[in-house]
Amino acid sequence: MDLVDNLNDSLNFAKKMFDNLGKLLILIILNIIPIVNFIIIGYAARIIKDSPSIKEAPKLENYRSLWIQGLKILIVILIYSIIPIIIMSVSIIPLLIIPWAVGRTFEMFTIMPFISKGFVTPIFILGLILTILSLIFSIIGAINMIKYDQFKKAFDLKEILTIIKGIGWGKYIMWLIIMFIIALFIGGLSNIPYIGWLISLVISPIYLIFLSRSAALIYMEGITRKNE
Repeated sequence: MDLVDNLNDSLNFAKKMFDNLGKLLILIILNIIPIVNFIIIGYAARIIKDSPSIKEAPKLENYRSLWIQGLKILIVILIYSIIPIIIMSVSIIPLLIIPWAVGRTFEMFTIMPFISKGFVTPIFILGLILTILSLIFSIIGAINMIKYDQFKKAFDLKEILTIIKGIGWGKYIMWLIIMFIIALFIGGLSNIPYIGWLISLVISPIYLIFLSRSAALIYMEGITRKNE
């Protein structure tokens, strides 16, 4: 399945949510409540688990199970993000502390370029690279955990690499870029005067369903080639 087919299938899958407005309304409400919104992440995991065999989003039930699954996914993402977060923090903290310590604008602008060239910029770039790598691995890792229903599978780097190679690095990176651009576009909708917040509110859970279906399909490509 090429990316166009993947996206068309996922879009058609997500559009079916408009056939069940009651379920969509529940997802919208759950999505705006902090901590409770782990449920919608767990629901996305259920879509990933059952795809590609299902043709529409499953019933919204077993909320406790969905919440736990959503929490597990967030933990996986957090674990992958710990080192990049630390490195990025190390690169940014001097920018905040030194002007405060010096206390004078002239000295701040004298010292900051030196720090940036000698310390902050290289560490920041390293942190940025590790952030991108953590994203690349954490997505497939989380899907791998969901499919096998085993937490340790999220960190099986050898298997994750094999799956990505099965997908194709170029294709996988392109898929990530497309998903990111769509997410940016949806985020931008909230800036539309008066009704932007409402549009974003409705579209966000639809996008999550679209993303889950698309992620499951691209993962299955890697698994299929891995097993050949």
